[in-house]
Amino acid sequence: MGVFALVLKRARAGLGLLLTILVLAAGTTAIIAGTLGYSEAAATTAARHALSDAAPSEAGIRVQTRLADDPAAQTTTAEAVIREAFAPTDVLVQRTIVSEPRSVTDRSGRLVVLSGAALTTGDPAFADRVEVTEGGWPAAGEGGTVQGALHASTAASWEVGVGDVLDVSGTPVEVTALWRPVDAQEAFWFGDRLAETGVDDGSVGPLVVPEDVVGSFGSTPFVRFTVQPDPDEILPGDMPRLAAVAETLERELRTPEVEVRGLTVEGDLAPTAAAAARNLATARALNLVPVTLLLLVSLIAIVQIARLQAEARSGEVELLIARGASRRQVLAWSLVESVTVAVVAATLGIAAALAVMRFVPAGDLQTGIVVRTGILAGVAAILALVVVNVLQVRTLAARTATDRSGRTRTVAALGTLVLTLGAAALSWWQLRQYGSPLVTNADGTLRTDLVAGAAPALLLAAAALLATTVLGPVGRFVETLSRRSRGLLTHLVSAQVSRRIVVYAVPVVLTVLAVGATTVSGLYAGTSAQLRDSISALGRGADIRAVVASAPISREALSTVPSLAEVEGVDSQVPVWLSEGRLGSSIVTYTTLPVDELGGAVSVPEGVLDVPEVTEALRGPLRPQAPVALPATATALDLTLDLTVELDREWTQIAVDDQWDFALEVVNETEGGEDSPLTPDEVAASWVEDLIASLTGEQELSLTLWFWDEESASLLRVEAPAMSTTFDATVSDPLTTREVSVSPTTMTDTVRVPVDAGPGRSLVGIDLGLPQGPIYDVDLAISGLTTSGDGDPGTDLMGDPALGEWTTPIPREWSGDEDSPPPSTGELSGGEDGLRLVGTTGGEGAEQALVPLRDPGLVDATDRTDTGAGVTDAGATDDGGTGDATAAPTAEPGTDDGTVTADPSALPVAITASLAETGNFTVGAPLSVQVFGRTIPARVATIVTAVPGSTSPHSVLMDSTAVSDTLARSGDTLPRPTQLWASSSDPDTALAGVQELPDVAAATGPDAVSVTDAASAVRLVFWVASAGAVLLALTGIGAVAANLLRVRRPEVLVLRALGMTPGGQARARTAELFAVVLASVGLGLLAGWLVGWLVVPELSRSTTLAGQAQLPARLALEVPLWLLLLGVLLVILGLLLTVLYATVRNQAVDREYREEIR
Repeated sequence: MGVFALVLKRARAGLGLLLTILVLAAGTTAIIAGTLGYSEAAATTAARHALSDAAPSEAGIRVQTRLADDPAAQTTTAEAVIREAFAPTDVLVQRTIVSEPRSVTDRSGRLVVLSGAALTTGDPAFADRVEVTEGGWPAAGEGGTVQGALHASTAASWEVGVGDVLDVSGTPVEVTALWRPVDAQEAFWFGDRLAETGVDDGSVGPLVVPEDVVGSFGSTPFVRFTVQPDPDEILPGDMPRLAAVAETLERELRTPEVEVRGLTVEGDLAPTAAAAARNLATARALNLVPVTLLLLVSLIAIVQIARLQAEARSGEVELLIARGASRRQVLAWSLVESVTVAVVAATLGIAAALAVMRFVPAGDLQTGIVVRTGILAGVAAILALVVVNVLQVRTLAARTATDRSGRTRTVAALGTLVLTLGAAALSWWQLRQYGSPLVTNADGTLRTDLVAGAAPALLLAAAALLATTVLGPVGRFVETLSRRSRGLLTHLVSAQVSRRIVVYAVPVVLTVLAVGATTVSGLYAGTSAQLRDSISALGRGADIRAVVASAPISREALSTVPSLAEVEGVDSQVPVWLSEGRLGSSIVTYTTLPVDELGGAVSVPEGVLDVPEVTEALRGPLRPQAPVALPATATALDLTLDLTVELDREWTQIAVDDQWDFALEVVNETEGGEDSPLTPDEVAASWVEDLIASLTGEQELSLTLWFWDEESASLLRVEAPAMSTTFDATVSDPLTTREVSVSPTTMTDTVRVPVDAGPGRSLVGIDLGLPQGPIYDVDLAISGLTTSGDGDPGTDLMGDPALGEWTTPIPREWSGDEDSPPPSTGELSGGEDGLRLVGTTGGEGAEQALVPLRDPGLVDATDRTDTGAGVTDAGATDDGGTGDATAAPTAEPGTDDGTVTADPSALPVAITASLAETGNFTVGAPLSVQVFGRTIPARVATIVTAVPGSTSPHSVLMDSTAVSDTLARSGDTLPRPTQLWASSSDPDTALAGVQELPDVAAATGPDAVSVTDAASAVRLVFWVASAGAVLLALTGIGAVAANLLRVRRPEVLVLRALGMTPGGQARARTAELFAVVLASVGLGLLAGWLVGWLVVPELSRSTTLAGQAQLPARLALEVPLWLLLLGVLLVILGLLLTVLYATVRNQAVDREYREEIR
């Protein structure tokens, strides 16, 4: 018998297991090659989308310099340098010439003139780029008149049409056409607002003219080279080069042939390509995890089935060797069979993978990697089969009983387990060390760490080996326990499993790996998707975000804070102030909002911050207790004041006497005073008259009103018209007697404060700016407080009992020493007749003394006591006041361990953990925040993971009430909010309503904030790997079942002879496999959860972009696909068990079968 015939006969005899190996090898090759091909195709698609989905200015660069004397040479050199720099990546270089903005006679704005070959009708893409709305495209000028095409928007604003002539810097231009871009976002226009809208920062146009006349409008024009990589031809490997070249292109273009009087490069291609390159590198590194897992499962499956085949052929090999066949001959026969199977399997797998790739975007470009991977898979299958056959032949050819005793196998299994556990521990430690399979080298380059990437696969392999190690002892233990039981099934099943551990190790290992891989895939898919959604929700901050239109804020009228409260579909809303500043060397994003809305209008993703704790830590103390509410329809507030002032006679007398004596002293000390026509007494009398005139001149009492806005939880400040008053004082005649007499002066005035109608405003304070200089008594009564407006006949607010609770922080009387200047003193009383302040004020050193009348919630308790202690400076105020200056809180000495703590009165802020690390900030530490145009002393009240509304890792959160309180101390208020955020149960309806508001410049909904999802393709690769593992597990289980049906056929006869029924045998055989697989499923679930807990958070966090806030990755399971794969496994397992039951039962009832003739 020839070699070929012998090999063919052997194959026919063991056709079942051989076909199983063929199917396994072909399926493994197809899955692995297809997975790697899809991974590369997904990377190619992602790289192309990174450029095609980006704005033109983010997907290209634009070089600008002056037009050279030799434009052709300049263009040739520039294009050559650009193409050489980007080679081998193809780029599109488009040249345009643009003038400086030029004046146009009798027209507003300055016109920009544009030209270029791409803007001529001869360009193939002209019709796709330019829409001619009227007229004919310009040609070369004739008779001294230049022809031009004017942007339609500019023409409409100028009321210019075809045929009109424009005088552009002295050059007549006939408008022959009106145009607009077909797509202003097309790469050619580079996101130019001038091309899109016809106006940009005072410039209008453009006016397109032929290139030969573009220099007719004054100074040398600019030449621009717009560089755009072709997205349809980009490959993943091009992205790092694009990022590097975009960074260095400016330096390479600074050559004498190109640069003329300077050169600039604009555009964000470098960061776009760098971000895409990192995302692609991350995806490739993470793809290593499922691919490694799939490789491991495939290799184990092939090896285990090959071992089954070797076990089944052991008698045949012994017989061949006993009849004189050499070891080399047997190995050669096995090698021919293995190579044939592997080659056929690899060919079928490659063909299947290539067929699938035809339906994948960019899949047709992956033929090379699919073929290479298939060949490598085939080689791996050959090696696995050869190694198994070599080991079998060596063992059987030695003809020793030592190997069959099981001791060698036990030692080998133990060694394999120890090595696998060690490798798993090492790879997991490596993954924890780096946090990702993607590692950044010291020079900034990226590399994939294979050891870290293999961690999940090795951990699951260790779990599978542990399961097989435990299976034998557990089976023997159950066998021992069931030996004395009356039932046969349990004892027989446990005995068979414990004695056939080598055979049942195949389904155990494959099932644990398949179920574990599926669970890890589900955990990774759910966790990474949840993390992506959390980052998106973090950056969004709320369901609806509206940018507030800029508008001037009058300090003489009460403006409304923009609000979304009345919009249909809005559940709750909040004003937000966003800004950027520096804290040390870090750029910080500041977010100010009413912290009581955290978790309400402001969405807070899980794990970002503890809402109750942060709210309590940041909430400002400012809360009105006795506000005087304004009607929502009020458009004016009228304030009536009755003022009586009277100079202090004693102080006035002293001032007159001092003035008289000082005048005499000056006259006596002045040389030549005897030549003066006036006597010393006359000079002194003149000085006294001047003093009295200054004292009785007109003085102004300023009024500042403070309002509380409920929506923004902040103070609003309005400067009311000032009130004039005079003092009455005379000196007796003759003046030499210097007798002073004073009289009270009374006047009444009504001042009006314009009010923008709106709800939620209350009057909470009035600041009186009392004139200073003389000391005088003041009796001021606010006797009228009424509103008026459309639908408001006039509301009298004086009847509000809240006014009776108002207070002032000034002392009732002065208890200081005579050397210190007296403060403003007095007492405030309130009732139905209004507010009345009776006191004394005056003194040198300030033009006005601020006397605040306040809602008690705006006055700190330490600013007013019954003993009169309190404000001792005429300019000092309470917490809500508006003094000229307030000392900044300073750091206290600190604790015994040297930690510096901030003044408790400093502004409380929440900072992110990453920002805290940059300056070693701890809770209670002082810091200064740069916000609202000033530096504010603050203290760290709490440290959070991130701040809602910002994905920046360096962010600060502040309460608008606390900030308003701090600003009010220096007489300032919060500016107009930058944005309005709202929660909504019907975002579409709410967004449509918000976009129609006049105060809203732009608005976005829940889907506006997109987060780059570097894990999307990785998740699919995980699922493909899991599906392959399930398929391999089912194939292995089926192969084991088929093999056991063949090798245990004689056992059926023996058990039947011993009286065991066919049904009993079928149940026992089915129970064996069912128990093993069911236990393996349970162990696989446990292993999957444990491995997921160990590795999935790190893998998920590694997909977030660099420079983003790092949110905690909480384990989440993507249930549908997980259940689908496990369901498929269990359903097919049920079918296999059904077939197994029926086959064993049929064997038991077959009375014609005889062992000796099989």
